[in-house]
Amino acid sequence: MKPLTILRTGAGSAVAPFVLTALRAAGARVVAADMNPLSVGFQFADRALAIPAARSASFIPALLDACRREQVDVVFPDVDEELLPVARARAEFEQLGVRVLLSPEDVLARCTDKRRFADELTRLGLPAPRVFDPEELSGNLPFPVFVKPRAGRGSAHTHKACDRSELDFVLARVPEPLVQEYLPGREYTIDTLSTLDGRFLYASIRERLATDSGISVKGRTLEWPALEELARRVVEGLGIIGPCCLQGILDHEGKIRFTDCNPRLGGGTVLSVAAGAPILDDLVRLLCGEAPIGKVRYRAGVIMLRSWHETYLDPIERVRAVAFDLDETLFDRRDHFAAALANVATAIADAASLDRALLEASLLETWHALGSDHDHIFDTWLRPHRLASPEHVRRCVEAFHGRVDTPLALRPGVADAFVALRDAGIPTAIVTDGRASTQESKVAALGLAGRVDHIVYCGALGAAKPDPAGLVEAARLLGVSPDLLLFVGDHPRYDVVMARRAGAIAARVLTGEFADRADDAEATPDITCADLGALARRVVDATRAR
Repeated sequence: MKPLTILRTGAGSAVAPFVLTALRAAGARVVAADMNPLSVGFQFADRALAIPAARSASFIPALLDACRREQVDVVFPDVDEELLPVARARAEFEQLGVRVLLSPEDVLARCTDKRRFADELTRLGLPAPRVFDPEELSGNLPFPVFVKPRAGRGSAHTHKACDRSELDFVLARVPEPLVQEYLPGREYTIDTLSTLDGRFLYASIRERLATDSGISVKGRTLEWPALEELARRVVEGLGIIGPCCLQGILDHEGKIRFTDCNPRLGGGTVLSVAAGAPILDDLVRLLCGEAPIGKVRYRAGVIMLRSWHETYLDPIERVRAVAFDLDETLFDRRDHFAAALANVATAIADAASLDRALLEASLLETWHALGSDHDHIFDTWLRPHRLASPEHVRRCVEAFHGRVDTPLALRPGVADAFVALRDAGIPTAIVTDGRASTQESKVAALGLAGRVDHIVYCGALGAAKPDPAGLVEAARLLGVSPDLLLFVGDHPRYDVVMARRAGAIAARVLTGEFADRADDAEATPDITCADLGALARRVVDATRAR
């Protein structure tokens, strides 16, 4: 039987590794998604996808496309900002045969708006902090009071105001502020699980012994039947399905008041699961139409002490093939480039009857000032000489790509790197920009045709860098997906950005004309190195270690 495929968002959260691992342990195939391609949860899923932010117009289309490609059965959002957009698009997901594991849109709206949640508790006859109406705020308030956004998460923009001046200061800075009575007592979180039609199953109660940015970092489980019954009345009264995370604080009389309702898994759910509340396992069972296990082995008094955990990633370990840029990466082109510019100066001197040496000196000066990757180097050079016509620019381009007899040699260590990669069985290619005929002559002069498996000329494809077409073609020829291809180049845009756009692993080698140029604003490399040979040895070592 095909395993259930769950698309889980929020892969960059601190608890994502636990949630994704638990879902997989319960028998699901898990596709992890997040807007950050370096999300830690990607290492704990069967498939990882970078998606747009929830506020982006392309967020829902990207999720729908992911569901089609990955044959997703269930979408399980985690990020607060995603809940309502996904719920509003429920019909679009259901048309694909995808279940949305979320409460209905109106339920989410009543939970995520803290003012509306307080009103719902009052309607249900359940305990909530007193919320002060706008007209009450100008009167004599019983300070201290607590201020927080109507729609917020964690402890962002939450403040205790002890007097009128503090309150006025805070109100001017908190977005859509909500003012409620200050509750001085202990804090509790209640992790609940309900069936997919909103029938309450059970709750796990945690005392929040210490928090950081609104997330429990020390906690203890406990039995409290009366509070569990109140939690049942909340989630069933609101119509919440699946997991929910309620929060409450003791008032001056030691009675609980519910302050927040998060219709999703809580950041401390890991403690409830560790104590014997099989929330994620039961969730998968419910989705598969099976009976839940329930809290048959629940333990009160279990303490969680949360600490840092590091996950280390080496992109080299993913590499299955390597592609290289040509100019400046594999050889020092300064002499060749200078000779090509000398051809340009000669062509213009002959056409305009001017001094060749003076033209060559000024062209070299322009080249050094602008950089060889400037889009209008010839126009800029010709302008002071009053020669900036389309005819002369064409003459410059043709002369530049004409025959150049300067000898070419690979940089030290490059030939050995090709040998080592081939001996390790790693397929290689060259992806080079510019006019194909010009680049072919360089490849021939360097003797590269027999050193690599394939050579891709971007000019022949009509896709100049940083268009990723050349690198995508190289991946196809090498028989790997782009995300398993390492592309090594020297240029921060034409090479690094191209690799990023193709979805390849980008390595920038600090050689040649652009070694001191800053990274491009669009993308930074996965790896920056000064020694191409050493980089190749890392690839070989990682390949042999597999």
